[in-house]
Amino acid sequence: MKVVLIRHGESEANFENYWTGWLDVSLTEKGRQQAWAAGEQIKELGISFDFAFASVLQRTIITCDAVLEASDQLWVPVKKTWRLNERHYGQLVGVNKDEMVVARVVPFWQDQVVPLLKDHKNILITGHGNSLRALVKYLEDVPKDAMDTIDIPNAQPIIYEFDSQANLIERA
Repeated sequence: MKVVLIRHGESEANFENYWTGWLDVSLTEKGRQQAWAAGEQIKELGISFDFAFASVLQRTIITCDAVLEASDQLWVPVKKTWRLNERHYGQLVGVNKDEMVVARVVPFWQDQVVPLLKDHKNILITGHGNSLRALVKYLEDVPKDAMDTIDIPNAQPIIYEFDSQANLIERA
């Protein structure tokens, strides 16, 4: 089974170089093109999805839709979840926000994704830099102090393969 992680395409905030957190900004035209190209890449690789997830913020929803459309998979059901949202920069001052994001995505992974993997489903997960970084940290057992070294580029598919018990086999 495959899980493909995709960070949203370039957003208006990425273009203007400011952090958004839960501010709901859209994609730039470049971001829309990046998302479409990611979908074409997935189609070329022959990856078909059974289910998709996106955060509740429009930049991931637009990216997810473009990926599915470009890969001829618009029929795939998409569930939106706040657990994939970007970290909230305005709350919990003094709390390690990276740990808070990890604490949000791990239950999402265990409760939503693992059962689908055990049911032999391929999954698309469209999120944000920090939520996907936290998921990669968890999946690859990256040390806490190395989390900021995990690079999650805009609209570049990160492909994982799992066995029937949802154990990681490889990252392609």
